[in-house]
Amino acid sequence: MSWMGYQPPAMQQQQALQQRFFQVDTDRSGQISAEELARAFSSGGQPFPEKTAKFLIAMFDRNRTGQIGFQEFMALDSFVNRARTSFMACDTARSGFLNTQQVPAAMSQVGLPLDPQMCMSTMRSFDPYGRGQLDYTGFMTMVAYTGWMKSIWDWYDPQRTGQMHLNWGQWLTLGLWLK
Repeated sequence: MSWMGYQPPAMQQQQALQQRFFQVDTDRSGQISAEELARAFSSGGQPFPEKTAKFLIAMFDRNRTGQIGFQEFMALDSFVNRARTSFMACDTARSGFLNTQQVPAAMSQVGLPLDPQMCMSTMRSFDPYGRGQLDYTGFMTMVAYTGWMKSIWDWYDPQRTGQMHLNWGQWLTLGLWLK
């Protein structure tokens, strides 16, 4: 499985991730749902939005079941760690927020570069107070949404031409995924 340069971790790290996977998989189904992921990523009384977890699940759910198995979880964990590291590196003031100049750099570091205008338009959708800044949760939701959209794009543009050519059935399937 390859997504944005993801490489499977070494065996020792895989064992640690397997333990984490079992902790997150609270219903012992062998699959992680968005609800389980949101609970696992909530910390210090700060809830992690289920919609963000849904975007993350959708981004890595290769078989489109609405849940992820262990292999998909390893890629998701790597991506979330990269996003967290990018947020922290770009939050140079240690304010807990990224401003309009910092968000494009952080998005690029995550592997989701956006031109400045598109970044600002996207950022507005995840800035609930219109302050021109995102906290970590808002940034993660923007990253998860953008990553999910990129995964859909890549699904329909396997040659990486920058264009999609859809037949009616593919268009309908795409609409159902976006529902």
